[in-house]
Amino acid sequence: MWHSIQQTASPERPDDMAPETIIGSGSREPNPAPREDSLLNAGSAPRRRVRFVDSAREEHRHGVTITVRLEWQDVIHSASATGEKGSALELKTTAQAALDAVEKVCGQSVGFRIIGVKQLQAFDSTLMVASLVRLDDPGQRLVGAVIAGDDRIRSAAVALLSALNRALGNYLHTSD
Repeated sequence: MWHSIQQTASPERPDDMAPETIIGSGSREPNPAPREDSLLNAGSAPRRRVRFVDSAREEHRHGVTITVRLEWQDVIHSASATGEKGSALELKTTAQAALDAVEKVCGQSVGFRIIGVKQLQAFDSTLMVASLVRLDDPGQRLVGAVIAGDDRIRSAAVALLSALNRALGNYLHTSD
């Protein structure tokens, strides 16, 4: 959850300031009463994350199909995307398959469009970077990066998950 402080008293008394939750759309609502499984409760279970399981690349006459499998709460969610052959094009196809799998985890559209996925060098490391934009708020962009391994397909999918990490984690934490 994101928290902001809304000033309700003088700045000299920070204990008089009331926190509130900022919902993903940017609207504000007062903090709800803590749930039993809330992270605010001592001894609560650690926060879970959507986990990358594996990916597959299938080449065919008209292009390539990438399948990405993700795990959430011991359930595997799989999605495929088809695109043209070529190193850079296949990275975006992979990200689309990963985004489609995330939407299966959520049971609805998450409202993001992939801007691009690119492998680059920085500080003696090879990185995979994914960039997304929120469809209902074109000003909100998300970027995720991972240190790329030998498997570019895996790296592209994990970079997309990295970009969605906070938004997805907040959504799933409040909806489970």
